[in-house]
Amino acid sequence: MNPSVRNVILLVVCFTIIGSTASFAAAARGLDGKVNINSASADKLAALPYVGEVLAKRIVDYRSENGKFNKIEYLKNVKGIGVRVFEHLKERITVK
Repeated sequence: MNPSVRNVILLVVCFTIIGSTASFAAAARGLDGKVNINSASADKLAALPYVGEVLAKRIVDYRSENGKFNKIEYLKNVKGIGVRVFEHLKERITVK
């Protein structure tokens, strides 16, 4: 096989893999890049600023005990998430 053709094929495969990975990441975050607090895993929540593992577990536990969040503002009902933390999160989260 011609080295140029092989290089083109390798590039196409690489871009396909990168594109697929980006699609999966976008799906986990949501199409708008926001994290859905009703479906995100504890790991995904922990990656948000000011959340970490402890608050992420509290969010998941709260969600399990009380059901889905109807509004992002209800996240403030979780112990440890006050106005300051919520202000850092509100543009990065969704309930849709």
